[in-house]
Amino acid sequence: MNLAAFEAQANYLLELEPSAASRYLVCMHQTDPGLAEALMLYRRDLQSGEGTEAAFLHYVVNTPSPRLGDEGADELARLENRYRESLLLDARSGATTDTVASLAALSRKGQELNMQRYGRADRVPTALLGFDESPGNYSRRNAAWMAEMSALAYWNRDLTKRQLDAWGYELVAGITDEETETRAFLARSGQRLVLSFRGTSTLRNFKTDAQFRKVPAGWAAGEVHRGFSAALDSVWPQITAQLGPPGQADQQLWLTGHSLGAALAQLAALRLEKDGYAVAAVYTYGTPRIGDGDFVADYDSELGDLTYAHINNTDIVTRVPPRLMGFRRTARPKTLKFTGSGHDLAWFDQAPQPPDIEDVDIAIDSIRETTLFLPDPLRSPTLAGQNAGEIPVIFYTADFEVGPLDEHGSFQYLFKLSCVVLEKDLWPAEAQQAGLSPEDFDFSR
Repeated sequence: MNLAAFEAQANYLLELEPSAASRYLVCMHQTDPGLAEALMLYRRDLQSGEGTEAAFLHYVVNTPSPRLGDEGADELARLENRYRESLLLDARSGATTDTVASLAALSRKGQELNMQRYGRADRVPTALLGFDESPGNYSRRNAAWMAEMSALAYWNRDLTKRQLDAWGYELVAGITDEETETRAFLARSGQRLVLSFRGTSTLRNFKTDAQFRKVPAGWAAGEVHRGFSAALDSVWPQITAQLGPPGQADQQLWLTGHSLGAALAQLAALRLEKDGYAVAAVYTYGTPRIGDGDFVADYDSELGDLTYAHINNTDIVTRVPPRLMGFRRTARPKTLKFTGSGHDLAWFDQAPQPPDIEDVDIAIDSIRETTLFLPDPLRSPTLAGQNAGEIPVIFYTADFEVGPLDEHGSFQYLFKLSCVVLEKDLWPAEAQQAGLSPEDFDFSR
């Protein structure tokens, strides 16, 4: 398969009427799932006369065993730069000693570029998954979108703005406090406002995580984690100034974050709701416990039906601070959990639970090590114990590195949720369009 052969496949697909095209894709998925995925994901772009190269590059880079042919040197260099640009990485300039010499080499290079941008070797383009506009109900598509937004919060303002522009969002404001090193961004697309908080990324953030003592919330019942509360206080005036007065009917407010960012998103959501802002939904990933039983009861009465927390199997950060210190889990009935190393997702109360963490020192160490799962340019040298060259490039399919710390990584949350959307939403919809029963097919990636 080279670009010309891929384009021929795409053109054949476009000649079919919709139900026949869907049947063609579903059948292809059983023999060449990578090719089927690329054609299905980029189908709308292909119909508009664009997207052939992007779809082909998705097939080359993000398929475990692509069937690759030959391309000329100039074309390979152009395609490599096209893929770099799609990830918002700098284009390669001039001749270099490691210029890709084949499509197989381009596949490996693309996986390395994925590692630079997403911390893992393969990806699913979130922008192609669509967004569910009904905020009152849980949506796997929206969960993937908000996971992408929470991961984007770790990046610098320039890349954040460029990525939001590519997705059709406006960067309304970057929100930061230098003393606490608390960061977030506010973005808008139509009526949708997304407030995304950055997770643990610096030594100061780690100190915030480790301030376990509870303090009165003041604006809600009960007590909350001292460090999380102080971090939110440090940026609160900026948040309310950017949002403007409460009660604006033309905005839907979505909050998200990963790790420390997840804790701040939930705290901010309740505080905003108490101040009269209408919160549409809260999607969080790897959320630590943030308050005592009274606070949790207050939170759940206000936002329990609109909060969807996600836990990746044995993610250790979701089990701290320990229950013995009086901390409890918010929005437990609406929490979703990956029940193993794959993509099986269940409601929290229906999923097996690992033992709680009762040793505070272990909990602190685990939070310290979460920064190892950020992209290398973002990991604080103070906290990171590895060099970039020591991080292996691993191609994940249905299985992942497993362990309480591996499973806290923001990009595992994002990738698993993207795969769930493919398997549970997009491919079953194709089967139904084809007049087939989705239950008769295995759509695992």
